[in-house]
Amino acid sequence: MKIYLLQIDAFPYNDELKTFSSNNNFTKLPLITNGQFTIPTVNSIMTGCLGSDLMDNGIAYHCHTSPRWLNWIKKYKNLHIHEIAHLQGFKSIINNFYDYFWGTFDHVKYNQPYNDLLKDKSFTDKNITNTSFIGEPHKRAGLVYSEEKENWLKFKEEMHIGNNEYFKREKKYINTLQSSDDDLFFHSNLWFHHEYVYRNLQPKDDSIKKTFEWLNLWDFNEPDSLFIIYSDHGFSVKEMTEPKDFLTWCFIKDNTINKLNINRKIICSSDIYSIILDKMNYTNPYNFIEGESIQKKLNKNRIYYSEDSRGDVDVLKCLTATAVQIIDWYDDNYPKELLQVTYNKSKKKYHYFTLNFDKNDYNPYIYKKIDMNDEENNKYSNNIKYIKDCLVERIKWLKK
Repeated sequence: MKIYLLQIDAFPYNDELKTFSSNNNFTKLPLITNGQFTIPTVNSIMTGCLGSDLMDNGIAYHCHTSPRWLNWIKKYKNLHIHEIAHLQGFKSIINNFYDYFWGTFDHVKYNQPYNDLLKDKSFTDKNITNTSFIGEPHKRAGLVYSEEKENWLKFKEEMHIGNNEYFKREKKYINTLQSSDDDLFFHSNLWFHHEYVYRNLQPKDDSIKKTFEWLNLWDFNEPDSLFIIYSDHGFSVKEMTEPKDFLTWCFIKDNTINKLNINRKIICSSDIYSIILDKMNYTNPYNFIEGESIQKKLNKNRIYYSEDSRGDVDVLKCLTATAVQIIDWYDDNYPKELLQVTYNKSKKKYHYFTLNFDKNDYNPYIYKKIDMNDEENNKYSNNIKYIKDCLVERIKWLKK
């Protein structure tokens, strides 16, 4: 069995995505991310946990520079998805991630830049392959952390040359992956994200087009395979969290013999961890996992949590905590109305939003801020009080 996790970084939910999902027979689900930038969301997928379950003050913007980064792995053996994968006979392939992400994927003894690992003769683990930095950076992945923007521009130039050498190589690489043995493959596609960051913070149609060209290189009908494609966060996150910052999308296609019985029509990023464990037939021994099996009965009272830190506020600890509940449902158990409660610790202030779903669809970019001084919003009072209480109880650093 093969498991593919394809992360399309910060990619917006749009009509083209819906068409792509339909054409390839994916199950399309709204996704609430447990973080609002890449690292905490990836962590939730790799561990099934909130960042603050593993690290004091959660996973902040530059937490990878802290000595405490990944110390939790020593304490929680076989929590990490890649450790579990190895126990179950899978090899892991990581592609297109920064070097400091290496530690996010394996045991703390490997918590060093990948290029340094290659020079270390004692590094003999063959279970994990990182193809992100093979050859010239812009030839395969386009990224070297210290020269990220320069290499991104080289990468963009190569994608636009007339003979499409990049896509030829990528197609060959994907074909090789799809003809390999049982693997867990984790790739991040950064094209939209980097166009947004490096092109004056304006989304570019060209990066959207190229992303779909890349997606169309894959055979999503590969037998005995599971595909999970998702976006890890919104593309214009501000200091004060709004629904567009954590409400993204997830597409699932299960070509295995024992297919998933999907009983949810909305999930969170830590649930992806539980999906993988279900497919690997592994039961996690820890009782603090945030992720839930999407094959179990839907809990309509569930609270979804998300943590965040903005780099210009505090780079080493989270200051914004969000709790979300679906307070109304359609008859087919599709969400109808979402209520968000967020607390910003630096400003010592709560704020609230509501977002309405269409029948079997949604728009993450249309929502309403709730002013509790307006009597019209009194109808939300009890829900907000309950969600607030849950938020303070669940997020440990709020009590400090």
